[in-house]
Amino acid sequence: MSIREEIQVKLGDWLYANAKYDAPYGVCPGMETLANSGKVRTITFGMARSLDATVFIWSPKKFTFRAQGPASRDLNGVEVRSYEEVIALLTKL
Repeated sequence: MSIREEIQVKLGDWLYANAKYDAPYGVCPGMETLANSGKVRTITFGMARSLDATVFIWSPKKFTFRAQGPASRDLNGVEVRSYEEVIALLTKL
């Protein structure tokens, strides 16, 4: 298992365990193919009626977010540098 995959699984488990991330579609890990043939790991998650978000795991030191909905203002477009910063950011929402 790659380091990015380990982070993806760990973050997915954290999101599943956190009751506030209760979007009807659940927590959806995935992988997107980039235009230059590279790939980025993703996790899509949300809070019912207030947040739909995807975290992009580029490397163990680069995470970015795409989000929409009323709770997205502190998350959309944010870049953080560690798994711990991702957890801290999501805990504050």
